Amino acid sequence: MLTVYTYCRPKISVFLAIGFAITLLGACASDEKDKVESEVGNGKEPKLLIIGIDGCRPDGISAAYTPNLDDLMANGTYSLDARNTGITSSGPGWSSMLTGVWQDKHKVVDKSFSGSNFTRYPHFFKRIEESDPEKRTVSVTQWHPINDQIAKGFVDVARNTEDLSEDVKNKAVAELGVQSLTALFVHFDDVDHAGHGSGFDPENPKYLQAIETVDKAIGEVIQAMKSRSNYENEDWAILVSTDHGGIGTSHGGDTDEERTIFMIVSGDNIPHKEISKTTTEVTVPPANNCLNSDTELYFESNGLVSVPHNAAYSFGTAQDFSIECRIRGKVPADVAIIAKK
Repeated sequence: MLTVYTYCRPKISVFLAIGFAITLLGACASDEKDKVESEVGNGKEPKLLIIGIDGCRPDGISAAYTPNLDDLMANGTYSLDARNTGITSSGPGWSSMLTGVWQDKHKVVDKSFSGSNFTRYPHFFKRIEESDPEKRTVSVTQWHPINDQIAKGFVDVARNTEDLSEDVKNKAVAELGVQSLTALFVHFDDVDHAGHGSGFDPENPKYLQAIETVDKAIGEVIQAMKSRSNYENEDWAILVSTDHGGIGTSHGGDTDEERTIFMIVSGDNIPHKEISKTTTEVTVPPANNCLNSDTELYFESNGLVSVPHNAAYSFGTAQDFSIECRIRGKVPADVAIIAKK
């Protein structure tokens, strides 16, 4: 008996093209994208808040008590099945998030930032400054290389915080009190610290506690945003994401636990939509399996297997999908898994 699972995971892209004609999610249906673009510029002043939670696995958010992140998801488009297809470490991760290109262009491959090409592919704050030099951009980061390397030269105000979520929150709240603020990036690092210290695991109480602490801080940041004197005349888009997940006490590899991330795009004019991977399960009896053989997909080593066309596995040319094959050798317990995205 063969059971084939195919996982279709959406590509989720964020284009921070400021002029605030922002294509928020490349995976949104075109009619929803048109709705977003038509409603941005609704007479209110566009504002942007991006919150980064370093090393935060989506299943950690699901397991933890996160009322503020839940509220943001309820008021926008989100996915707990997004994917970091680049290098799963902070240097290249935040470089990709903030420049809009992968490491093949910005050239950051580790935390050293050696060979970075931010001159050619700058922080998106530069696009804001080019559109209007009077617009105020601010970056508040717990992991200082974001300001010292990626944002340097492109941001009006860079605030490196103490290594505490509380200080990140306090500095972000203070910046939200400046009425000329246009775009604010806020980075929390304590979830990543907890993962390295005791495990990136949704069953790890210390990891979940760190997520809940950051969620509480995010709630206070959102409240400060809503308490701005001109808030009723402002149109805020709020983006929340992470650079990578983790497995054990590390990251940087190619596992699903390290690559799977989350993306939240929230705001009053954002479509309410969850983007999730889809799973197709097809169980094929041995006598009528996908190789049309009467055995359990048996073939000699170094042999070639050709799978006939099957309409059940036709996902088209625009849909991402993964195929997983489980292979058993002569030893019953010796099962290998081969996956191809």
